[in-house]
Amino acid sequence: MKKISKKGDGLCDLDERYESKDGTPVGPRADSTWLFVYPDGLRRVLNYVNTRYKPEEIWLSESGLDAPNEAKLTGDAVLDDAFRLDSYRLLIAAADAAVQEDGVPLTTYLAWSLTDGLEWQEGMTKRFGITHVDEKTNERVPKASAVWLAREFGTLPKGSKVEFPPSSGGASKEEAETPATTKKEDKKE
Repeated sequence: MKKISKKGDGLCDLDERYESKDGTPVGPRADSTWLFVYPDGLRRVLNYVNTRYKPEEIWLSESGLDAPNEAKLTGDAVLDDAFRLDSYRLLIAAADAAVQEDGVPLTTYLAWSLTDGLEWQEGMTKRFGITHVDEKTNERVPKASAVWLAREFGTLPKGSKVEFPPSSGGASKEEAETPATTKKEDKKE
């Protein structure tokens, strides 16, 4: 595994690395060799930006990843993107902890990417989207991560024609349009 180290400005140890100091990976690897799921790193960077620049608000954009071997899947299997969904759960929990516990003014979280798209160097061999795009027909079908994100962040637009696939964990369109509660005490099960 490649390891690159850079010195920060003293406010935060921001080594750019793929491994922890003991040589173990920082987290599960996505399909891209340079991309790892590292929720603590996200929280640390949000705290660093808040401490260093003291912004009134922070927008987090392009937060996402390509799931391992997803480009090789076909049929309904491509819609069950459990790796991406679990990664979003961990990353969003870390971002929420930065807001709730650390006082970071994160106001906007943008998932990357809405649809599978052409990657600069990889073509269609890497799929970052929460919506599957069939290369032959251009049909777009939401993946399980899209259903979960719709629940977690609110509702789909009124009149949306989106139909959620059965492989998306059994969520109906109506269930996905029901906003998830954000109060921690309401989430107890």
